[in-house]
Amino acid sequence: MRAVAAFLLVLCYLAVTHAWRCSEGPRLSNARQVDAGSGEVVAINSDGYVYFLVGSSWCKMSTNTFNHASIGPAGLWATSISGNRVYKYIAGNFVISSGLSMRQVDAGGDGQVVGVTSSSSAYCLRSDYASSYKGSGSLSWSNLSRVLKYISCGKYGCWGTDTSNRIFFTQTLSPTTCGNSRWSQISGSAAMVEVGTDGSVFVVNRLGHLYERLGICSLYPSGRNWRKVSMRTPLRHVSFDLGNLWVVTTSGLLMKCTHRHYESKERLHTRSMIQEEQQPAGQEGLQQPKKVTHKHRDNMRAVAAFLLVLCYLAVTHAWRCSEGPRLYNARQIDAGQGKVVAINSYGNVHFLIGSSWYRMSSLRFNHVSIGPAGLWATSTSGNKVYKYIAGNFVVSSGLSMRQVDAGGDGQVVGVTSSSRAYCLRSDYASSYKGSGSLSWSNLSRVLKYISCGKYGCWGTDTSNRIYFTQTLSPTTCGNSRWSQISGSAAMVEVGTDGSVFVVNKSGQLFQRLGISSRSRSGTSWRAVSMCMPVRHVAYDLGNLWVVTTSGLLMKCTH
Repeated sequence: MRAVAAFLLVLCYLAVTHAWRCSEGPRLSNARQVDAGSGEVVAINSDGYVYFLVGSSWCKMSTNTFNHASIGPAGLWATSISGNRVYKYIAGNFVISSGLSMRQVDAGGDGQVVGVTSSSSAYCLRSDYASSYKGSGSLSWSNLSRVLKYISCGKYGCWGTDTSNRIFFTQTLSPTTCGNSRWSQISGSAAMVEVGTDGSVFVVNRLGHLYERLGICSLYPSGRNWRKVSMRTPLRHVSFDLGNLWVVTTSGLLMKCTHRHYESKERLHTRSMIQEEQQPAGQEGLQQPKKVTHKHRDNMRAVAAFLLVLCYLAVTHAWRCSEGPRLYNARQIDAGQGKVVAINSYGNVHFLIGSSWYRMSSLRFNHVSIGPAGLWATSTSGNKVYKYIAGNFVVSSGLSMRQVDAGGDGQVVGVTSSSRAYCLRSDYASSYKGSGSLSWSNLSRVLKYISCGKYGCWGTDTSNRIYFTQTLSPTTCGNSRWSQISGSAAMVEVGTDGSVFVVNKSGQLFQRLGISSRSRSGTSWRAVSMCMPVRHVAYDLGNLWVVTTSGLLMKCTH
């Protein structure tokens, strides 16, 4: 009966939403809240469990229970049912913070996190605090001097609703200082408001009616007027990201809606290509992603891993290493904003949840990167560039890339098979929905690997020489010059906080010392001793992820 009811409800939605085309979203029983940002989608059910969307299935992320979850450029944050405690998702787990308790949080702004307390006081967490928080110490929230029960931020500013359901807007909230001059009341009434990264605004009033704000642009950041999006059943929650409107009804049904504006022929063609690639002859597409287990592997591997762990513990000095969550034949890894992705020898991308890896697609990739710009990857077939959108990797048109990096300040950088370095502007990267051609800017530098962070971008060329630039603009991709840095490296990885690690052609690992705002390129290299040659590394929020040439994955902390 539920399937029949859902089908009839879908028909109802299609009949009444006019420009919006809706269908039942990936099935999540008794959905209560949903949030989407940077192409990724999370949801909470009536039991308070947080789920992450992979393909058409939801992966449970924790046994903790939460009131609200938000994902965006600031990472993944949530507030607990018990005590309204604030959590950040770090290295596969939700980590509790100390400091203020929040009833609701939003990570969709320009790197800052905003939230409201149970007493309806609005607060802001500066972007540098949000990005660097590793799970220790107290979060320093700034009071926004505004009574709000819900708050959400996007491209053109922040919106909120107060206890009387009045709507407020400010375009002056600074992500770096959390300073703001004033809030303006906007006509209308709303119980909640959600802002997309592109600035789109949707509200749900106390009757469960949905409205979209029209006329929003840089000249009119608060828009002009409201337009009702007709639904014949009351709504509880909405979220919007990259052309997808996610709707949760009061009955717990999750809907996914797209606007006819985004349903171009090119988008449909792209979707068809993806479906064909995801289900090659003789294989099924990912319907039920499951954690990767290896209980049938030879026991000798476990013994070898244990001995290798002891070896690592003996030689890494300041770094304490242990075998990471088991991923058989790991080949490449990347970490950003607390999230971790990895590729195995078959080219399958996996996402870390808890201590298990979940395969994200049947497509095969050379390289994957996750960060403020979202989740991007390059395919083994043709080096095509993909972006992860609403549970699936969506192929782009334009240049092909051998390697990409999403860890900078919103831009995406990459290198072609001919070792030419390019940059995708932050506005192009954040707004790309899967249609149209990506417009890459040539960086006029021969590089085989490139990575960006807080203080600039690093790269290695075909002769293993190391280069650095601190002047790559995320908004224009303009850069003045690259400086050669002493040393030799086959690859270089930069953490969001500016930490730099390189691996040379012999598989030796080095860390760059002395990096700061005054000395952006650092001062010297220090070897990080490993008793096995290293193939790839990534660093994020205090965790150093190491892949050995034998395919073993290590997790190290300082």
